[in-house]
Amino acid sequence: MGSLLNNSQNITGVNQTLTFNQGQIILQPKQQDTRINTIGIWTDAFLIYISIYCTIHTSQFQELLKYMQTVRLGAKRYAGLGWKLYDEQFRLRRSQEPAGSWSVIDTELWLLYMQPAGPINGPEFNIAQKPTNNFLKCYAYNYNGTCTQQYCTYKHACLKCSGYIRLYIALIAK
Repeated sequence: MGSLLNNSQNITGVNQTLTFNQGQIILQPKQQDTRINTIGIWTDAFLIYISIYCTIHTSQFQELLKYMQTVRLGAKRYAGLGWKLYDEQFRLRRSQEPAGSWSVIDTELWLLYMQPAGPINGPEFNIAQKPTNNFLKCYAYNYNGTCTQQYCTYKHACLKCSGYIRLYIALIAK
């Protein structure tokens, strides 16, 4: 995928090679693949991939867009490069099973690469939680004193002071 992106190389730099072409010595820039280490770079490369792939497989355009949305969602929800590993393994499987659908999530790969490696213990409850949204606070937690969602994506903190509500209630009770 990295080779799909345009690398602007400095022609006078050290990254050059000498090649023979029809009896002539030619100085050319070394071809280096761009490292895909962010979802933005991956998206740029995947859009180029879509444009090339859809020249032959025009009916799969919508599936490829859905696949791109799936990978971007995984990158948004989970820290790290699990989304990249998911993509690489998914495309390897697609090369082995060309009749498969791009729009269907491969649950085995999703569980292997997109899920957190282990449970994250919340400080106020001893339950596994998905990473929280650091900006939005859980209304159920604030108004009921507890949240019944097993995997609440909102921060369990006080709406007023941003502290943990148990500490807030304990201070009010004194």
